[in-house]
Amino acid sequence: MIKINMMNKIVLITGATGTVGRATALEIAKSGATVVLLSLNSFGASKMMNLMFTYSLAKRLEGTGVTAVALHPGLVKSDLTKEMPSLLKYITRLMAGKPDKAAKMLCSLAIDSKFESSNGKFYKFDGKEIKSNKYSYDKELQKKLWTISKQLSH
Repeated sequence: MIKINMMNKIVLITGATGTVGRATALEIAKSGATVVLLSLNSFGASKMMNLMFTYSLAKRLEGTGVTAVALHPGLVKSDLTKEMPSLLKYITRLMAGKPDKAAKMLCSLAIDSKFESSNGKFYKFDGKEIKSNKYSYDKELQKKLWTISKQLSH
């Protein structure tokens, strides 16, 4: 019988972001900021903040034996697009892949021993490590985001 210890794995699912979300993450990191955004900007900002949270969490987990990694699943067919305008939804569905590819990588990150020393890394659905936007590595912004997230959770 194979025993798998998943208690030491944290996999956050996010997306790749270029500069989308940069200004939003800055605004969110300011105490008391009110931000109104278009949905695509909000989506990009949330993905950037997921990455920043993952990197901050990974730093806090160093030396504990717990691993935090981020996964970009790629464009996946799902119900997330059901409220998009019809043409955009049609185009997205044409380009989107089946969710099983991303699910396979998610499972690998969670249980495969080859990812045990991958704390703070970001992977694509195909298993390749990727680097996120330089902005996502800003330690001061990560700290501000962590602090505000903690305040909002209480």
